[in-house]
Amino acid sequence: MSTILVSLLVPCYNAARYLPSLADSLRTQALPFAEIICYDDGSTDDTVSVARSLGLKILLGEKNRGVSHARNRLASAAACEWIHFQDADDPLLPDFLSDMEPLLRPEVDVAVCDTHWIDAKTRAPVLSWLYPAAPLREDALAANLRQGIGCNTMIVRRELFLSIGGFDETLRRWEDADLHVRLAAKGGRYDALERVAAISLRHSDSLSHDYRAGWQARLTALVRYAEELPPRVRPIIAEQAERAAEELLALSDSTSARTAVSLARSLGRRVPSTQNPLLRLACTPLSPLLGLRLQRILRRLASYLY
Repeated sequence: MSTILVSLLVPCYNAARYLPSLADSLRTQALPFAEIICYDDGSTDDTVSVARSLGLKILLGEKNRGVSHARNRLASAAACEWIHFQDADDPLLPDFLSDMEPLLRPEVDVAVCDTHWIDAKTRAPVLSWLYPAAPLREDALAANLRQGIGCNTMIVRRELFLSIGGFDETLRRWEDADLHVRLAAKGGRYDALERVAAISLRHSDSLSHDYRAGWQARLTALVRYAEELPPRVRPIIAEQAERAAEELLALSDSTSARTAVSLARSLGRRVPSTQNPLLRLACTPLSPLLGLRLQRILRRLASYLY
């Protein structure tokens, strides 16, 4: 029996149809969680009664306040040193905790694993999120600014999580990645498993499919990081601001793209930041937004040619 105790925390909103599958996956765990707590975020279905029928402890929220609020309530109620958040619609792989346990060492605060995203209907792979250990160990803040980490893929020390106030409840999207930036900025020490130990089901009606709103939330976070984070990471924030500008332009949001460009330039970045001398020359007389559009057109042409 392991001496490392981990709380499994499950935010629920109209999750009645998913909880039986989650409960089935809990019964197959090679290493069980020390406690399992669900939180009902004002569901209008039978989430509470289904959870209770499955023997799951569930806390009751008075009204729907969003997943970040639900997770924060769960963390406050947890009793273990380590906590893992699991979306109700995502089953746990049987070896999740047994695979992750070796990372839960005294010198580690946040452990992460690689994750497969799978289409909920077809079960076809959508993409994989891979997290190399070296960048996270060497400079967790820089690594998290460059690559977001989701909740289903982490186990975190409860004390560290609570010390930063948990999730930012004003963010309806990108809250997972923002959490990790703030954990790292607080001094959180990271390690990574470097193999897949978790899966995430992607639904057609998921909030993550609203890419425009997602990048707008990302930009909001970047503006705050430029004000709050150490000067040493400003070049990375500028790099990510330019990337946000490119994505927002592609999503026909010129207003937000212009804000992203202004942020990047205020941090000393030339936009577009191409190293191609011909493209740089061509972009010189253009505005940054026109330069980014030209760069995108040329990249697409190059992909067709090669």
